[in-house]
Amino acid sequence: MDARLLSTFDARLRRFGQGDWAAVLDPVALVEARRLWEGSTTVADSGESGTDLHVVLMLAWFHLFRYRALPAAKHGHDLQNARRLFAAIRNVDQRLVPDDVPMLIGERGWPAEELPDRYGAEAVRLFEAFQRSGHADLLDSAVEMFARTAAATPSEHHLLPPTLSNLSVVLRTRFERAGRRQDLDEAVQAGRAAVAGSAAHRRGRSGFIANLAAALAVRYENGEHAADLAEAIAYGRLSLTETATSDPDRLLCLTTLASVLLMEFERTGAFEHIDESVSLGRSAADSAGPDDPRRSTALSALGLSLRNRFELTGRDADLDECVRTTRAAIAAAAAVHRASAGDLANLGLALRLLFERTGDRANLEEAVEVGRASVATTQPSEPKIAYRLLNLAGSLRVRFQHVGHFADLEESMSIYRGTIAMLPRGHTYTSLFLSNLAASLQTRFEYMQDVADLDEAVEFGRRAVAAMAPDHVDRTDYLTNLAGVLHLRFTRRAAGPDLDEALEISRSVVADTAPAHPNYAAHLSNLGGVLLSTFFRTHDVHDLDEAIAAVRAALQALPDDHPNVARFGANLAQALRFRFEHGGNKTDFDEAVSCWRAAAVAPTGAVRYRVAAGEAWGQLAAQQHDMPSAAAGYLAAIRLLPVLVWHGLNRDSIERHLRLLGGLANDAAACAVDIGGSAHAIETLEQGRSVIWVHLLHRRTDLTVLAERAPGLATRLDGVRRLLDTPVATLGVPDAGTDRLVTNLQG
Repeated sequence: MDARLLSTFDARLRRFGQGDWAAVLDPVALVEARRLWEGSTTVADSGESGTDLHVVLMLAWFHLFRYRALPAAKHGHDLQNARRLFAAIRNVDQRLVPDDVPMLIGERGWPAEELPDRYGAEAVRLFEAFQRSGHADLLDSAVEMFARTAAATPSEHHLLPPTLSNLSVVLRTRFERAGRRQDLDEAVQAGRAAVAGSAAHRRGRSGFIANLAAALAVRYENGEHAADLAEAIAYGRLSLTETATSDPDRLLCLTTLASVLLMEFERTGAFEHIDESVSLGRSAADSAGPDDPRRSTALSALGLSLRNRFELTGRDADLDECVRTTRAAIAAAAAVHRASAGDLANLGLALRLLFERTGDRANLEEAVEVGRASVATTQPSEPKIAYRLLNLAGSLRVRFQHVGHFADLEESMSIYRGTIAMLPRGHTYTSLFLSNLAASLQTRFEYMQDVADLDEAVEFGRRAVAAMAPDHVDRTDYLTNLAGVLHLRFTRRAAGPDLDEALEISRSVVADTAPAHPNYAAHLSNLGGVLLSTFFRTHDVHDLDEAIAAVRAALQALPDDHPNVARFGANLAQALRFRFEHGGNKTDFDEAVSCWRAAAVAPTGAVRYRVAAGEAWGQLAAQQHDMPSAAAGYLAAIRLLPVLVWHGLNRDSIERHLRLLGGLANDAAACAVDIGGSAHAIETLEQGRSVIWVHLLHRRTDLTVLAERAPGLATRLDGVRRLLDTPVATLGVPDAGTDRLVTNLQG
């Protein structure tokens, strides 16, 4: 017998005894069991002398453990094996079979009065094992065992309310994993029964009420029936009134009420709800000791509330605390069982917001990383997969906007499309996905210039607005996205109705947004852009003045280090340029140049906006024959080119960027020549050309490693390289040698 295999298998059984029930569900465990059986000297159930009883006993317990861990639909084979093996052992030595084994394998029943305690304890062990491992079979078994416990418990028994409440929790958990609506409805039903039955047995009642509130909240979240949310809030408040300060369930009550108030805030946008949610979440987190297994849940709820309050008020302190708190929630969860995919998704969104606030690329890269991790650790059947995909796609889209890798944009759009197709009708996140897909299509149009993208973006933008409630807190953001794409389509097709609708929407959005709202500046900037187009259509200078006022207010509403400073500054400069060209006021010219200069050097701005600002600065100054200023603008843009087309981009992305900026170096050199600086002109040209040459050189391959591994292939590849490097004039018409080389390569 393989001693190492015996030791490994014995350790697996011990892990089960320590609470790691998933150890016996590992497919490798079945392989090990088969090898042990095949290695034994005789047929176990013969009872003949020489039978390796130690191995047979291990296998008997292994199958008994699997029978206990697996749901009824899967444990029949293990039950048969356990009965057969224990019977064989009993024939050899009765003392090796404990007295409770016949009851455990169903040969005899437990006394009826013991069933609630025994079944209940087994159900708790199953659910705890699931929480540690995430194994779906353990969750199914926990649901079955809690249901058996409830069925075996008399109606007047004091254990029935906690059993029903626990059944509600495991059913809700299974819904969150598998998305079966029946589980959610049964969770609410069991929760109601627990609360109703606890009127006579007050112990634990506050926790039962909180669990019912949580089940109702989840049902609201997946159906958006306002009555469920209103009832969840009422039960959440009731749970707090019925719990003493020292009650262990108080933490659960605080966390639950904080979460349902956050949902109410998301529905109405009322500040008092989010403020109370933060206060309750903080109380819950403060009351959870460092070793409390519920600490991660309390911290997670607090982090969510802080992030939502930041999105409403723009308070940096809330966002910073949100990131710290969510990191702490992940660490606390990992210490107890495993890191939560939900917490990873929440951290990803918070880090993306932090990047958008500070411009620190490290935050954006981590946002993408943890976003991928959250999706990877979520089952496709889980209802929350949509939220986690949304976060990942959002981070990818933002990274494209600031880094320029087209693969990020395409991946984000693929996620949006795929998730929209799989979402059930009326899903909470439908509007979010539709609006984000519309914004992504608009972004792709700005690079690809395919008007079909604009038409599709308008369609998805309209569907996003139509799919949400008129009083939804995020409605203004979706309307802004729709106005933006309508405006862009007007600039390509000059369809007056598009511009009229965009202007009407933009005005209403600004009017409905509080100045303290984090998106107020963006709404103002969008209104300014629409007003500028209106000026070109009407030639009414009042539209131009209003456009400048709106964009100026948008820029002033941003902190100096905000990533949008470069974009909004460039927008203001463009509007000032048009007013200068229309009215000839030198003050507008000077301010436009000043705005473009500031945008070009803004350290937190997206590089593509900074390059565009430098180029626009140069163009305007050159048109006014201010060649020193023009040369400075072009040079500022050229110096950013290596950052814009850095080597982390793929070839397609680099070529797209360079194609859009093809004449930049030539224009800069022309300005330098005009001011008498031929040496400076040559230097400028070389700076522009060097960006292209550096990329070409970086795509050449060092053959050293290949020569070590495959010398013949390296020699052939080097021959191709030398042939391609030969100048055309020297190469002339391909000769027989070249033909042979091509033939060899093709062969």
